[in-house]
Amino acid sequence: MEKISEFMGKDHRRLDGLLKEFNMVVKSDMQRSKPLFHKFRAGLQRHIAWEEEVLFPVFESHTGMFSDGPTSIMRMEHHIIRELLGKIHLKIAAGQGNITELGGKLKAVLEGHDKKEEMVLYPWFDRENTLTEEERADLFKDIGNMPPERYNS
Repeated sequence: MEKISEFMGKDHRRLDGLLKEFNMVVKSDMQRSKPLFHKFRAGLQRHIAWEEEVLFPVFESHTGMFSDGPTSIMRMEHHIIRELLGKIHLKIAAGQGNITELGGKLKAVLEGHDKKEEMVLYPWFDRENTLTEEERADLFKDIGNMPPERYNS
């Protein structure tokens, strides 16, 4: 069975690639940048939903860390990420390609955030004796069964 760290890390890299591609064309090709940003935004919102609705609750229930643990910080960062995505979306929808400041803020938040997830959260799920194989399989099932309306906005 694939590890959570591999699966989620792979998605981080896919999203990083989309963001990089978007950033390369946003100032020069608005027609190309709009669908790229939409794909990136939808993918990142899906990724966040996987974490907040599937992974975080399992982590919190097993560790007892709720308001004072790493997931509370990650939720706060998700809020910042959503705000930045919304602001960038409005600029792109209006045909404005000058998102340098917002894009820089988003990139900075994502880099630190992803590092925390990949070094703290995801490895916890992959440790032996943390979850049963059935619990791990349920995580992947829940991730796979998440309906698009949970993250597409």
